[in-house]
Amino acid sequence: MRIQNAHYAVPDLKEHLLAVAHRARLGDYADAASLLNTALQKIQAFLRNPGISEKTMQKCMFSLETMYMMQKQDDWIALADVIEYEFVPILKSLIHSGTISAT
Repeated sequence: MRIQNAHYAVPDLKEHLLAVAHRARLGDYADAASLLNTALQKIQAFLRNPGISEKTMQKCMFSLETMYMMQKQDDWIALADVIEYEFVPILKSLIHSGTISAT
């Protein structure tokens, strides 16, 4: 099932998450935290997509739990790694598979 909806604007979500990772790597933790809060709202809407498989949903939830743990431990570099190397690739795979639209 291919979904096209403004709530699932993956490029926007992907860029927002990459901005969080970038700010975290620069040591701008306050800005990274603020951007992360906004990103989490977008992720919540994204995860409502009925086309996302249970397996992919589990991967997303694992990455989100890991991001939460890293933020709680003030390990912003690890949080940036999870975003860049776990969560964003999930988004890209959903676009590539046709599950969600890139627009």
